This record gives sequence, structure tokens and C-alpha cells, in this order.
Amino acid sequence: MDSLINVGNKMPLDSNKVKNRVKISELYRGVNNKKAEEFALEAIQTGRKIKWVAHYPNLYLNLSKVHNVLGNYLNAIEILDSTLKYAGNQSDCICYPAEYQLQYLFNYSYSGQYDKAYQHGIKALKLAEETQNQNQIARINLRLGEVRQNLNDFEGAVKNYEASMEVCRKNNFEYILNLNRWMLAKVYIDHFKDHPKAYKLQKELILSYRQLKDSSQLSGALNTTANGLIKNSRFSEAKVYLLEAYEIAQKVNYKLFTQYICFNLGKVALTEKRFDDAKRYFDEGLKIARETNDKDALATVTNDLSNYYFVTHDFPKAFAAEFEVESIRGSTRSKAVMNSVADAEIKYQTERKEKVILEQELQIANQRNWILAIIGAAGIALLVVLLIYTNHQAKQKAQFAAEKLKLQTGITSAIVEAEETERIRLAKELHDGVGPMLSLAKIQLETAMNQTQFHSIEQESLFKNANTMIDDAASEIRTVSHDLMPNALLMHGLVSAVREFVNRLSLTGKVKISLDVANLDERLPQLTETVLYRVLQELIGNVIKHSEASSVQIQLIRHDYELIMVIEDDGKGFDTSQMANFKGIGLKNIISRIDFLHGKVNFDSNPHRGTTVIVEVPV
Repeated sequence: MDSLINVGNKMPLDSNKVKNRVKISELYRGVNNKKAEEFALEAIQTGRKIKWVAHYPNLYLNLSKVHNVLGNYLNAIEILDSTLKYAGNQSDCICYPAEYQLQYLFNYSYSGQYDKAYQHGIKALKLAEETQNQNQIARINLRLGEVRQNLNDFEGAVKNYEASMEVCRKNNFEYILNLNRWMLAKVYIDHFKDHPKAYKLQKELILSYRQLKDSSQLSGALNTTANGLIKNSRFSEAKVYLLEAYEIAQKVNYKLFTQYICFNLGKVALTEKRFDDAKRYFDEGLKIARETNDKDALATVTNDLSNYYFVTHDFPKAFAAEFEVESIRGSTRSKAVMNSVADAEIKYQTERKEKVILEQELQIANQRNWILAIIGAAGIALLVVLLIYTNHQAKQKAQFAAEKLKLQTGITSAIVEAEETERIRLAKELHDGVGPMLSLAKIQLETAMNQTQFHSIEQESLFKNANTMIDDAASEIRTVSHDLMPNALLMHGLVSAVREFVNRLSLTGKVKISLDVANLDERLPQLTETVLYRVLQELIGNVIKHSEASSVQIQLIRHDYELIMVIEDDGKGFDTSQMANFKGIGLKNIISRIDFLHGKVNFDSNPHRGTTVIVEVPV
């Protein structure tokens, strides 16, 4: 570094001096961020002096990256906005569009604006795939995985991380590979509880950063390893990693890691009953999170402070902190944000498949023109060429039809998976968010009742009625949450979920339901079970709402290659010839879901004769 600085100081005022300053800034980034910013600004000033206009966008892009590691995400976004606006007005600028979109992805993600982050990430991925820039493809998939992880889409996050790691291993991108190890380990710990896989990745990570002598990333790797140990209550081991991580992060002034290291040091101090130290660490982390406006960090430290206040018996502050956590998380994981990300992903996958189909159509057109030219030049071989052409075209059409069917199936699958993801999210929100709030309200109301001297029976009755209404609301929320995503379906499979569903309906007394199951000892694929359960729910719901039936029989029978589900009621029935005129979407949903499983559904009904529905699905 000293040699680079000395050589640069002696250089004449030209483009080489600018490149020298940019290189020094890049090398300081993550090691001494103040120096990195100082040399990034000097590069811009030198570039302006020599009027190196074509490279202005990339000089400012370097400054934006410095603001990333400083945690100034909104400043970085402003720099990118100005840079792209300038580049768009100058025809001779040298620009790297995918790199700019990647920086947007990073900054919006770390400022908690996940929908914008994901949209820019998809743009970046498309541009990188067009130019076949493997380094960018690896980095973009990494950051897209991080966004999906923050939105609790863990399966999607793993797909992005694994795609990035595959590119990294093929091209020896050790630095990006380490970041994937880092994030994937966090998923294994937080979501899948697979600690052996996580620890293996973390050991590889720490060893690699020590060999690379990358101090800033080493501090983060030490912290994430400590975080896993804390989740396993191995606090003394975690403390060793955290103290080393804290010392390194302070030296390089890396705020992004410092805040999370402080949170974990606070947790360890809390377990050791060093309450003053715990509060000091939490306050230091909170200060950084507010400076950087890092929404996830704010939610994390506010939750940690809530635990601190509970332990120190400051209950008003503890409850206030809990509500603040829900407010912060609600703004970054709202339904609108989730839908925007899901829409962007479906659009991206659809466009990729459509591109493949268009390329095949173009290939067919080119082959047609080539064959016609051969026919014109070689009349003697006309019959042979025509036969070859016809056969080849038939194969291409068949392939085209198969790709089109695959695209349609993929879109349907994405919609079904998106619906189920949203059901799970809503169930968790109701169970973990609204439910506890109602419980707290009930506790507070009962406390108020015990402390109130009632002056009349009517006044006491009002309180008791309010308490009863809260109980009813809590019960209704549990029922709705269970209907959205029953645990039995996730944990034990279709048969257990259907039995539980039938038992709950039987308790209501609305209709008598019997269930027969045959040869269904083993579980089916999860998506098949989910679709069949939703179809059964819809069909039984229709019976209860419309048929006026007194009894329903359900049969689930598995044969060698198919599963048959029969629902038979003794209700008023309907005219099946009029199904196409029905305004509701329930029957259409049932048919489309069974089509997705390559199955078929048959409705057998007449007025006043009941209804039988037979569903056949290949397995």
C-alpha cells in the first residue's frame, strides 16, 4: 500500500494517477474505510481536473461502494441515482449497467427496502446473463439469496446461494464463495436447525479469511459463528469469538459488523448477569443501527433490549420494545413487499422460459430457410429433403409444445407455491403476532377487573362481556390460523391432516362426516399433499355452504400408480351441465389445481340426488 501511495504521489496529473487512487481506495475498503473514502474522493477530484469525463460514472460507483461498507446506504443510493442520470445524458460514458443495478440491490436490501432490492437484483441478473459475466452472476445470486432470507423465504434463499456457489467453485471466486458459506450457515442454524452443516461451513469460512488476511470479513465470520453457539447456549465459547471479532471490527471501523457483534456481546453479558455491560453493548449497537438506518439491525437490537428489560423487571419498557419490534418488522415484511418480490421472481422465471421458446422458434425459422435454399439448389434430391424437413419440423413442434406445457406448469407451480407461502406467513402472523397481543390484553383486562370496585351489576357485566369477547377472538384466530396451515399437514402428512379436519368439523354438528383410508401408509410429495388437502377443504366447504346435506362420506384410496379421493354427500345436488355458467371460482380452482397434478376430477350430480366427486391423481 505504501508503495502504491508513493508511486501515485509522484505521477503526473493524468489518467494513470486517477487509476492509482481508485486502486488504493479499493484496497483500503473494508480495512480502513475512512482512508478508502479519502482516496475515492481524491480520484474523483483528479478525474475532474483532467476532464476524464467518460469515466466519471465508474469513479462515483467506487465512492458508492465505499458508502456501502460505511453503512451510509441512502447516501450510496443518491450517488447511484446521480451517476446513472449523468451517464444517460452522456453518449460517450463508459458504464457497467449490471454493476450499478447490483449496488442498488445491496443498498436497498440493507436499508430494509426489500421489494426495490429484489427488482434491481432481477435487472442485474438479466444483464449479467446477457454478457455471461460469471463474477457478477455469482454476486447477484448471493445478494438475491440474502433478500429472500430476510423475507423468511428460506427455500428460495438456499436456491440462490447454491447457484452462486456453483459458479464460484467453477471459477475459483474464493471471496464470493466465503460470503455464500456465511449466509448459508445462517440459514442452516436459524431455520433448518442443521448445526453440523453450519459449523462445517463456518470453520471453512474462518480459515479462508485468516489465510486471505481479510480482517473486516474475519470479524463478521467470527460473529456469525458465535451467533450459532449462542443459539445452542454455548455462551463461554461464543464470548471468545466475539471479543476477537469486536477488536478487529473496531480497528477497521466496519459499522455493519460492529453493530451485530455488540448485540451478541450484550446477549452473553445478559446470561452472565453483567447487566451494565449488556446495556452498554446494546446501546452501542442501537446507535450504529440508527445511524445506518438498518431496519433488520434495529428490529434485532430492539428485541434484545426487550429481553434485557424483562430480565431487569422493567416491564413497561419491555412491552413497549416488543410492540416497536413488530412495527419495524411489519414495515419491511408487509404483504405488499412480499407480493412485489414474488411477482418479480415469477416474471423473471417466465421471461427466461419465454426467451428459450423464442430462441427455439427462431431456430425453427432459420432451419426452414436453410432447407428451402437446399431445395432450390438441388431439385434432384427434392423428395428426400422434403421428408427430412417434415420429420425434423414435427420434432421441433413437439419440442416446442413440450416447452410450452413446461412453462405453463411452471407458472401454475409458482402460483400454488406462492399461495401456500402466503398462507403460512399469514398463519404465523396471526398465531405469533395478533394472538400474543390478545393474550396480553386479556391479562391487563383481568388485572383491571380485580383492581376495580364495581358500583353496579351492569358495570361488572360490561367487563365480563369484554373478557368473553377477547376469548372468542383468540379462539377464532387459532381456528383461522390452523385452517390456513395445519401443523398435522406439515408434520405428519395428508391422512393426519384430513383426520384432524374431519374431527373438527364433526364437533360443530353441522354435518355427519365419515372417513375411510386405504393403502396410504407412506407420505406423498409435500406439494401433492398440500394441493389435495386444499381441494378437499374446498369441496367440503361447498357441501356445508350449498348442499344442505346431513352426511358426507370421504374415501382416500391409494393404488399402485394413482390416488383416488371420493367425496359423496346426500344433499340437494345440482345440474352438472350448468357448471360452465357458475359465477364462483371455487370449482375452477379445484379443476386447475388437479390439472396441475396431471390428474382429473369428475362431478356426478343431479338435483335432489346428492353429489359425488371423484378425484384421480397419478402418484
